Amino acid sequence: MDKGIALLIEALWAAGINTRASCEAFEDGSGRVWVVFPTAADGKRFRRLGRRQRQWPPVVPCTVTAADLVPDDPEFALGDRFWMVLFPRHELPAVLARLRAVTGPSGRLTPVELSSPAGPA
Repeated sequence: MDKGIALLIEALWAAGINTRASCEAFEDGSGRVWVVFPTAADGKRFRRLGRRQRQWPPVVPCTVTAADLVPDDPEFALGDRFWMVLFPRHELPAVLARLRAVTGPSGRLTPVELSSPAGPA
C-alpha cells in the first residue's frame, strides 16, 4: 500500500469496503489516486458515500485486456473484471473526510449508508 493513501485504504477497509489494488499516483502520469474494488458491491458502497456530494469520483467497471497486461505482474489476468475509481490527489482529504463522516464509532458504515440506493456500478 502506498504511504500517501494508507489512511484512505485503511478507512475503506474499516468501513467494510474491500480493495484489490491502489496507487497514490496512477501510472498514466496524471498523479491521480487509483483504487480498485474487487466487486460491484464494494464499488457501490464507495459510491454511496458521495451520494449527497456535489462532486464525487465515479466508480467505473473495467475488464483487463491484452493491452492492459504488464509482463511478470500477477496482479491482474486477462479477462479479470473489477471496479475502479480515479480522482485528483488534491481531492484526497475531502474523500477521506466524507468516509470518516459516514462511519459510526466502530468505523463501519452506518445501516443508513449501507442501505441507501446508489444505482448500478
